[in-house]
Parts: sequence; C-alpha cells; structure tokens
Amino acid sequence: MLVVGEMGLDYFYNNSDPAIQRDVFKAQINIAKETKLPIIIHSRDAADDTWAIMTEHIPPHWKIHFHCFSYEDKEFAAKILKAFPNLYIGFTGALTFKKSDKLREVIKSVPLERTLLETDSPYMAPEPYRSKTCHPGYIPIIAKRVAEIHVTTTEQVLKITRENVKKVYGI
Repeated sequence: MLVVGEMGLDYFYNNSDPAIQRDVFKAQINIAKETKLPIIIHSRDAADDTWAIMTEHIPPHWKIHFHCFSYEDKEFAAKILKAFPNLYIGFTGALTFKKSDKLREVIKSVPLERTLLETDSPYMAPEPYRSKTCHPGYIPIIAKRVAEIHVTTTEQVLKITRENVKKVYGI
C-alpha cells in the first residue's frame, strides 16, 4: 500500500512557520498527483487554510484519508465530504473521551460509508486506556463507540470501515 502523507497543517504548537507549512503541504500534494497516490491529510487549528489548499490543489475525485479528525467541527466535515467524494474521515479513540461531545456530534453527522477507524499510535488510546500507548488492538473499542453513536452493531461498523479502507487505499 503506497500513499503520500501524513501531510497538512498544524498550527497548534506553533513549531514551524505557517507559510512554510502551507508551501510544504502544496509540494506534497504535487508529489501525490505526480505519483497518482492517495493522500493522508492532517489538520489542527488550521481548517481555513487546509480547506483553501485542498480546494485549490487537490482534484475533487482524489482519494483522501482525512486523518485523526478531532479538531474541526461537523460543518467542516460536511464541507470536505461534499467537495471530495472519495474522501474518508478517520476517527480515533478520542471519540470515547468524556469531554468529546463535539467530536461525537461530528461522527454522528458522517456517514459510515465515509468513515475510517484509526489509532493515531501511540496517541489517543480509547477509554479506559487513555494515557496508555495506543495500538491497533483498540480498534474494536473505537468501532463499538461508533456503533453506539450510529445505532448499529460493532460488526457492521467494522465491515463498512474495512470496505472503506479498501476503497481509499486500493487494497
């Protein structure tokens, strides 16, 4: 499985100049387009700039995994899902955190057919393992929480998200 990323913008820690981040993001998108590979995007406290770069530089049909969707809102999720029909949003164990009501509202608004499950290892282990090292063995816990939110079964969530992985990554 080949992919270009994780790429994107992270303004939270202010570790690098936002202008440089934007230039690098655009350059990485160009690499993905040249190689015809899917993209993994990270965005934290940078929704407006992420959106501007995505809509200007990524073709609408491109396969995109919007990684670790934890920092943006459901309006942003709706906007990127509409603009990019092959974009899938990844959710982590953060869905299980006690104070993640906003994130649970986001996942509720995202169709399962556009959802991915991920760990963001070693971070974002689900409750009751928060602050432990996260690993793929926790995916069923995340799937269970998604199933509760979407009022379906864990098995159905795992089945649909497995198919989504195949679609975005071509595996």
